[in-house]
Amino acid sequence: MKRRDGVEDVRAMGQEIVFTGKGRVELQHFDQEPLGQTEVRGRTVVSLISPGTELAWLNDGNYPLRPGYAAIFKAEELGASVRGVAKGDLLLCMGGHRSIQCFDEKYTIKVPPNLPAAQAVIARLMGVSMTTLMTTMARPGDIVLICGAGPVGYLAAHQFAHCGYDVTVIEPDVSRQEQMRSSGIQKVLSAVPVGDAAYDGKVALVVDCSGHEKAVLDGCKVVRKKG
Repeated sequence: MKRRDGVEDVRAMGQEIVFTGKGRVELQHFDQEPLGQTEVRGRTVVSLISPGTELAWLNDGNYPLRPGYAAIFKAEELGASVRGVAKGDLLLCMGGHRSIQCFDEKYTIKVPPNLPAAQAVIARLMGVSMTTLMTTMARPGDIVLICGAGPVGYLAAHQFAHCGYDVTVIEPDVSRQEQMRSSGIQKVLSAVPVGDAAYDGKVALVVDCSGHEKAVLDGCKVVRKKG
């Protein structure tokens, strides 16, 4: 869209990825609504892909569907009542794959000045297992099994290890096993250790980040009572 002076007004119309049907992806335009009193709007710097979740949506969803997990955007327009954000700030939000983000100030988190946007957006994946960390009855020192060493599992393993838990990662892929060990997590197994006296009935928590039914079922065989 062009302003009267001929300059493109990127705030008036944006572009976004839309799943329009099974296996069908389109880049579509969308119009901007008037900015709310407490809203912040600006250009997207980077958006986060969650492959497992979004591929599942692409193959079985309530179409049209607008995917996305998280994004970092630059604050360019501020609502009249916005107080905690300044123009130019980089903000983390639960935004989709779109060129422009618009969120209420309370649903954004300011990115620290020295943290690259492509790294900061990964905090969204850390939040997945953070919920478990906040609600589990397992305590530091207890044995925790993390099934799956993809991005979510990798971060979960380090979150629990950082908090003092005895972490073992279950991952059949050899390359991912090596990545995990090189990152500092030394207890890495190719399968849930069913029948191993060191684990049977002693595991306080099993966190499945793999999406595989067998990992969940085997995890139930080694978890302790009330685990």
